[in-house]
Amino acid sequence: MTMKINNINSYSIRFGIKTVQKPQENKQGYFYDLLQQSGSIAQQKYQSDLPDKKQKTTNPMGRDLVLHKTQKPLPFALSDKKLTLDEYQEAAIELFRDGKNVMVTAPTGTGKTLIAEHAINDILKSGKKVIYTTPLKALCNDKYKQFSKLFGDYDEFGNLIGSSKIGLATGDVKINSKAPLVVMTTEIYRNMLTQHGEKDIEKLLKDVDAVIFDEFHYMGDSQRGSVWEEALMFSPPKIKHLMLSATIANANPINDWLNTTKDHHKSVVVNVPEDERHVPLKYLSYSQLGTRMSLYDLLDEKIDLNKLKTKNLSSKEREVLATIANLVNEENGIKALETKFSDVFCDFGSRASLNNFVNRLVYYGMPRKKAEQCGLRLVDKTSRNANKALSKIDCVRETPLADLVKDLEKKNMTPALYFVYSKKNCKKYMKKVSDEIGQLLTEQERQDVLDKISEVQAKGIFLGVDFESDIKPCLLNGFAMHHSGMLPQCKSFIENLGRNKLIKVCFATDTLGAGINFPFKTVVFGDFEKFTDSGLEEISVNSFKQGAGRAGRRGIDEIGYVVSIPKDRDEVLVPVSKIIEDSEDVQSAFKLSYGLILSPRFLNQPMRILEKSFDNYQRKNSDEYLQKSDTMKYLLKRKKFVEPHNGILRLTQKGKIASKIRGINELLITEILFDNKLMENITPSELASIISMFAPERENSFENIPNNYNNPEFTEKVKDTIELALNLKDLETQGGLESDIKINTRAMSYIKKWAEAPTTTDSKLIWCDLIKSMLQNNVISSEGDFFKKINYTTNILKQLRKAAPTQYLKDTASQAVKMLQKSPVDDILLYELGYKEKDEQI
Repeated sequence: MTMKINNINSYSIRFGIKTVQKPQENKQGYFYDLLQQSGSIAQQKYQSDLPDKKQKTTNPMGRDLVLHKTQKPLPFALSDKKLTLDEYQEAAIELFRDGKNVMVTAPTGTGKTLIAEHAINDILKSGKKVIYTTPLKALCNDKYKQFSKLFGDYDEFGNLIGSSKIGLATGDVKINSKAPLVVMTTEIYRNMLTQHGEKDIEKLLKDVDAVIFDEFHYMGDSQRGSVWEEALMFSPPKIKHLMLSATIANANPINDWLNTTKDHHKSVVVNVPEDERHVPLKYLSYSQLGTRMSLYDLLDEKIDLNKLKTKNLSSKEREVLATIANLVNEENGIKALETKFSDVFCDFGSRASLNNFVNRLVYYGMPRKKAEQCGLRLVDKTSRNANKALSKIDCVRETPLADLVKDLEKKNMTPALYFVYSKKNCKKYMKKVSDEIGQLLTEQERQDVLDKISEVQAKGIFLGVDFESDIKPCLLNGFAMHHSGMLPQCKSFIENLGRNKLIKVCFATDTLGAGINFPFKTVVFGDFEKFTDSGLEEISVNSFKQGAGRAGRRGIDEIGYVVSIPKDRDEVLVPVSKIIEDSEDVQSAFKLSYGLILSPRFLNQPMRILEKSFDNYQRKNSDEYLQKSDTMKYLLKRKKFVEPHNGILRLTQKGKIASKIRGINELLITEILFDNKLMENITPSELASIISMFAPERENSFENIPNNYNNPEFTEKVKDTIELALNLKDLETQGGLESDIKINTRAMSYIKKWAEAPTTTDSKLIWCDLIKSMLQNNVISSEGDFFKKINYTTNILKQLRKAAPTQYLKDTASQAVKMLQKSPVDDILLYELGYKEKDEQI
């Protein structure tokens, strides 16, 4: 069963060839009708479980949601309106209960996580296990904390006393990994699947009922998307999948692909249109018309009465019409519009301007914000156009940020997220606005910020080299920044301030757009271009829509605001086109890697695996991949990573070690480990320094290997490493393979110094000195760059301490991990989890 959107406001359900349109009359709700028409056995119990609409806030699923017998209701039954589910959420939950793989694609802010929480609750009650994956470590930590509250251990008075049912595995930390519910990064789940044989995986996951993929649209990410594809390809057939995604255009083809690879569970799509957002969006342009900058409607929006009378209404539209009918004492909403709003609609035939419609609702006594919300829900989104008045705007060379923020504050449109596609400008804008405007917080709010800073620093958590001088003064005024160049604990701290309504404006890159709970009323796009691997490019439709979707807080805001700042008349149309255009397709990012080829799941049956990829489903190119696979296997045989045995290939000792190293440069790192001269008497700090050569300090900041070879500052071990890299790269080039071998040597000495720094409170002072020196010498562009390099190096070392060929190297790698993981590098674990990693063998 697959649901697709024919236009922005109507649905159809496709079952094989037959298409079933939504009926005009549906008292039970549209998604119930889906279940009934699909022949789902769930619909038999669904009908009896479906409560009267008036009783919906009591228990919409007709089920006991409490996991423990307590004197007080537990958080799962109380928090975030857990008992108020929309039709699409109810349908997705029932389809999943009915044994389906379910892909939910929905705009940001429509409550996809609620579906996962109900699914987890069901699975835990059944005594089985569930894995929850996310693309980011920070999001894993956030979900771990959230699930600990929802599904934790409570005493008879309803007090949380533990979290024995929840585990966490991110590469940085491993907690309670045998728990019934384990949160992990998608990479860790994929690695688990590919590093074991099929029978071993089935045994390892025999009690796992389902895997939930959060932020599933990452499957289209050009750098990491292959991880999601491989995870789906290698998952045991018996395991169900729940995939939670932002809106993607080709959900149906992806679903069809899943149905070709999964025999045990039929895959279905629950596709939710923009109309189902809990908080509708109003689009504005901050432009100069005449003498000053101000906020103007970006779109010319109309409400079409004739379309409302004939279309398949969404649940939100039905709610609005019922509200209007009650407001003007009519039996139904359509009749109310025909009788009490007839003159408004006559102005444009059957169409009324949004503003005129809102004014009429206000005339009948509806509060203006509520009236605007109702009007936005009824707007005919298929006929949106740019506001013609904006064709007369004057060009703006530099946005008067202070004036914009004052306008947002004056109009009660904060907290606001201001997207800035430059880490440098995030700080520049934050400081500029803070200096020009001063304090937006009340004295009590300012004191709350001070208290929270003191609380964190009292625990010894370091928030960054420039925190005291640059960030703290701005936070005390209500302004913040958030980007990948900051320490994770500082970003997490700012997110926590935001959740506590202590930030009025946050200047951030789009790294803040991925699932983190940091609510805003307004989202501002100050630019529509960003630097990528290919240079300066316009942001994608998906990026715009996912960013805009952060506006509007459910249960708090009537409306979310999306503000665009065009620099000229041509740029006015850029956001308009992105609003109107459909979301973009998710393209396969499947890649052949040595780690995949060395997997026992792939090595001797490549065609079976390649034919299952989404890339092959899209392009039918398994032969192309098979040819590349054969070339890579030839190199593996030549370098003695694999060897023929009884007509098949088997892993050598080198191959077994390389197969356990996932990331990049698996072969080169293994070659280094087996080079006796290079590894002889190597110290932990030297090993960390050499491994750091394969971790970038910033995006694509690798150097040309030959130019580094004769650097007089290099030790013999470094030169030997570069020679190994050159030899392996030459072999790949000779075989017609594009080599992924890249190195960066500029930060090696800093890594070594950091590893050798004492594990005391003085380590923070040493960190500050290192960061200042690296910034001054242009080794890094921000503090977070060095953190990421250390983190990447540590992750490889953690793999080495399990995979290295000798106990000496295992011990050396283990010691190197300890030497790198000291404050402030490991402060994020203390801040987010109250946890300091000991000597866990992850």
